[in-house]
Amino acid sequence: MAFNTYLTVCRSFTATRLKRLEIFYVIGCYGVPFVPAFTYIFVKNEEGTSIYGPAMFWCWVVPEWKMVRIIGFYGPIW
Repeated sequence: MAFNTYLTVCRSFTATRLKRLEIFYVIGCYGVPFVPAFTYIFVKNEEGTSIYGPAMFWCWVVPEWKMVRIIGFYGPIW
């Protein structure tokens, strides 16, 4: 929303021009996060612990994979 407002106010984008950006929004908002989410299903450490586990503080990455949690979940939020 903020990006659309910026484009409309500062760059004089029309509704038609904004609609043409929709495919990029879909790819960015659904396609990019899908890659690591799908990859995490198959990754395990030496002990056989999967990356996914019970949700803790809205994150499905288990504590044994803390760096993945920080980089892949909390990092983009901040």
